[in-house]
Amino acid sequence: MIKEKAEQALQEMGMPRNLSGFRYIVDVMELYESDRAWRDARMMILYEKVASMHGISYKAAEKNIRYAFHEVLARGNLDAVTKYLGTESTKNHHLLKCLYDKLSCGGAEEELFKKRIKNELLKISSDVTHLIERLEEV
Repeated sequence: MIKEKAEQALQEMGMPRNLSGFRYIVDVMELYESDRAWRDARMMILYEKVASMHGISYKAAEKNIRYAFHEVLARGNLDAVTKYLGTESTKNHHLLKCLYDKLSCGGAEEELFKKRIKNELLKISSDVTHLIERLEEV
């Protein structure tokens, strides 16, 4: 499930599917999902794991992920980039964790936010109705 979400988010941000980094980022999301230990692992170990999955060096894995993120940050859909990656840092480590956090709990957070907004609007509407009734009495 995280694979499809990651692919959709990367495409929404404007990352070309033909970039090797696209696939490697999706692989990292799957590793994060498979075991919490991967989220706490040093980046070098994560790059080595992705590299071994694709028969490349860890340096190539790191470079391809960095290049893919660079492309989307430079030429991608700014709204989607802000939604999934934030703007605090452009380091791979930060971007990968932000993306995973948004994909793994973003839907639940968004629903909770919508529910809070709806409740606030209902309260405001009730308050306005009460004020109108009081004004009509005067």
